[in-house]
Amino acid sequence: MGPPEVENAYRLSGRAGLRAAFFMLAFGLLVGSGVGAFLYLLHYLVAGLGLVLLLTKIPLLVLFALVFVPVGKIVAAGLVGYAVALAVARGARTGKCRSEKSAQAIGVVSSIVSYCAFLVVYSSILRDRAFNSMIDVVMLVGYFLAMTIVGGIYAGREIRRNERRPDLMEVI
Repeated sequence: MGPPEVENAYRLSGRAGLRAAFFMLAFGLLVGSGVGAFLYLLHYLVAGLGLVLLLTKIPLLVLFALVFVPVGKIVAAGLVGYAVALAVARGARTGKCRSEKSAQAIGVVSSIVSYCAFLVVYSSILRDRAFNSMIDVVMLVGYFLAMTIVGGIYAGREIRRNERRPDLMEVI
């Protein structure tokens, strides 16, 4: 006969200690600043692929390019937000955070830092050509929303996932 079944003792208490907040912020900010700058590369990778599709002059590919470029850029920003959320969740596991709201808040803050890193790279490379059209403004608002919403939501979901899987709280 095996060991007796033990009920899961891990419950979300709504509390996050200073250690947990430190690890969530450290992981989120470090990853956020890196992937935020990387978003600039993704931004032009998607635009370049769209340009190639436009240059084919095949009507179906041109139509696809007109949809793919804006959607692809927003999806890329969402992926950056998700990377930030995973980093915050890793910090939550390391610091043994039991507060979903804390993780969400730190996910949003880290995503905003990531967005700022993108803006620094974007404006320093483009200089006078940055922020010079309404399309730029709409794109930047879309990036901001995608990154912060995804970063906040998924950081909180990872905390709930920790509740269902207490083995995740065992830190390396």
